[in-house]
Amino acid sequence: MIGDARDIYRLLPQKSVTTTITSPPYGGVKDYGSVDQIGFKQSWKQYLVDLGEVFRGCYRATREGGTLWLVVDRIKEPNNANMLPWKLGSTVEEIGWNLVDVIVWNKLKSLPYASRLGLRHQFEYILMFSKGARPRTFPDRLRNPFDLPRWWRRY
Repeated sequence: MIGDARDIYRLLPQKSVTTTITSPPYGGVKDYGSVDQIGFKQSWKQYLVDLGEVFRGCYRATREGGTLWLVVDRIKEPNNANMLPWKLGSTVEEIGWNLVDVIVWNKLKSLPYASRLGLRHQFEYILMFSKGARPRTFPDRLRNPFDLPRWWRRY
C-alpha cells in the first residue's frame, strides 16, 4: 500500500499492532518526489509536528505492551550535527511512548569517505519505545544464531 503516513488513523484499527519498525525521512536530506512529503522543504518545527502526528497514530494503533522501533541518525548540516534521534525521541515520549533502550547499529560496510561536512559515519541509532510499562519482547529470538544449539535445547 502506498499512502501518506499521516493517514495512519484511517489505515489501522485501534490497538491492532504489536510492533512498528520504521526509519522516518531524514528531514530535508532527501526528496521523495511527493508534493506533500514529510521533511523535504519543511522547517524543523513542522517536520517534528508531522512526525509527531504519525507516531500518535502508531500509538493509537498499538496494543498495550507493543513496541515502536525507530532507526534514526543525526543529520549533518554545514555548521552542526543535528541530533535527530534525541529530538525525535523527545517528540515520541511526549505522545506517551516509553523509551526502553537505545541500540547502536554498527554498519560495518559503510562507504569509506570523508566530506566537507564530516567523517565517515559507521553507525545509526535504533530507539526502542514501548506502549505501557512492560514491552512485549522475546529476548530468545534476539540471540546470536551461531549460538542456537546451546540455548535451543531448553525448549
